[in-house]
Amino acid sequence: MDNFYDINDFIVFAFRKWKTILCVVILAAVVFAGNRAVSLYGDYRAQAESVQADAADETEGEDTAAAQDASSESGFEEPMWIKVQNVVEITDIDSETVGTEAGTLSSIIDAFRKLGGTESVMNTMYDRWFEQESQEYQLRVEKLHDYGYILDKEVNYPYTRNEFYDQFLVNGRDVDAAMSLNIAYEENYITLGFKSTNEALAREIADDYTETLASYIQETIGGFSYNVIDTSVLYDLPTATSGTQSTRVASSSTPAVNNITMSYIAVQSVKGMVWGGIIGVLIAGVLILLMYMMTRRVYVLSDMRKYDVPLLGMGFLKKKGFTKIRARFHSAMEGGNWDATGCKKTAKHVSEIAAAKEIEGTILVTGTCQEAQIRRFVQALNAAAKSEKFVYAESVTTSAQIFKKIRENDAPVLIVEMLGDSLKDNIAYEISELKKQDADILGMLVFE
Repeated sequence: MDNFYDINDFIVFAFRKWKTILCVVILAAVVFAGNRAVSLYGDYRAQAESVQADAADETEGEDTAAAQDASSESGFEEPMWIKVQNVVEITDIDSETVGTEAGTLSSIIDAFRKLGGTESVMNTMYDRWFEQESQEYQLRVEKLHDYGYILDKEVNYPYTRNEFYDQFLVNGRDVDAAMSLNIAYEENYITLGFKSTNEALAREIADDYTETLASYIQETIGGFSYNVIDTSVLYDLPTATSGTQSTRVASSSTPAVNNITMSYIAVQSVKGMVWGGIIGVLIAGVLILLMYMMTRRVYVLSDMRKYDVPLLGMGFLKKKGFTKIRARFHSAMEGGNWDATGCKKTAKHVSEIAAAKEIEGTILVTGTCQEAQIRRFVQALNAAAKSEKFVYAESVTTSAQIFKKIRENDAPVLIVEMLGDSLKDNIAYEISELKKQDADILGMLVFE
């Protein structure tokens, strides 16, 4: 937490954790791209299966398809009430037989309205058309259910005589509503019809109803003629049952548009990889920040400068690829002259310091990092000094033998630590113990 506000130290720490960042970014990119690819490929296969299923459906059920085509002659796939109404003109009124012309016209029109639902006429219609309309009813309720207009249980409701009667129209209303109205008609026109979801069938029933009712009224009151001068066709959406929600969607018989291709999947996967990489960078940034705040190891030179021990050199213990570039980066960010020669330059520098101080005896080299790392540098020191005066000594964190060697040889101590390996607490303890023994600490070296 001491370096929390030092942006340079954080950047250096993140640079040293580049492998962690790279792994997180790659993992996020692969997960996002893979998830998108798997999902789209599943849709691609389902699309192909759907196309095959649609093709199979087209070759099967010809009788059912014919029935459905018959029920959809109006051109509507969605269920639609089709109201077919004949406009009837009353002509050739015989006033001597039934009274004045005005009174006769009113009585004739009123007769059409009130006798439109008479038992004789409706029984005739029932005998002639109920079975055909009942078949249409079965197709109708299935469509109404598919489009969400009726509940599941309503599909199995039987078609009743009362429902059939309610489909007959007089002046645009069902026969019961037309009978209950008291309206004075001044014109010699009235409309008679039938509503269904099959336009062809509705036309046939409307024509038969018009002829049957007109004939019945002629027989009842006589004295007039009539002509069907026009036919109107109106379309209405069904009324949804309470508790349902209509879904006006394309019929399943319409082939789906094939939008998903392998090239589309590839493009979307690349996009998923890019987004995954961006999110991976954000995740890695948060992760590195937490690691920077919580780490117990030393990762930056500023951590080493806190121990009040001369920092004699810093560099890379082994010479690897891009070592010079990394050395320049760390020199710019952390200061100091980083050794990119694989510790040879640092070893020569330390041996020159020892010679300048005229240290003739043994110099103990210790540290809290791994023994192999320290011994490697000891070899470099002896090679630079062309002697064996530099001797490895076990750290005070694991053994007290170094104190005995210091007293016996009056030897100065050189501390070697590794960034990313040495623990802050161990270094602090080591330096504290050495100072308590009045050891001559020559300085500290830091390697990566």
